[in-house]
Amino acid sequence: MIASHGAKRVWKSICEMGRKMKLSFDRDIKPLFRPFDIESMTPFGFDLSVYADVKAHAQSIYDRLADGSMPCDDSWSPDQVEKFKHWMDEGMEP
Repeated sequence: MIASHGAKRVWKSICEMGRKMKLSFDRDIKPLFRPFDIESMTPFGFDLSVYADVKAHAQSIYDRLADGSMPCDDSWSPDQVEKFKHWMDEGMEP
């Protein structure tokens, strides 16, 4: 997935201003997963649309996002991968 220039600019501004609100799964992370991604992972025993499942597998998900092997048909942009990592580092709010 390729983030638009505008989205990158907004994300950079948010980071530079210092976040007043932590990233949340429902608002910030869940929308990054496409329906295809969710369906693809269901046979492996977890649902990318469910907070508890993503939280339980966060490190494994991050490792695969970072090495580009997930999603299987296209890799996330560096900004999206960093957003996921930042969510993890902040404590993985629901």
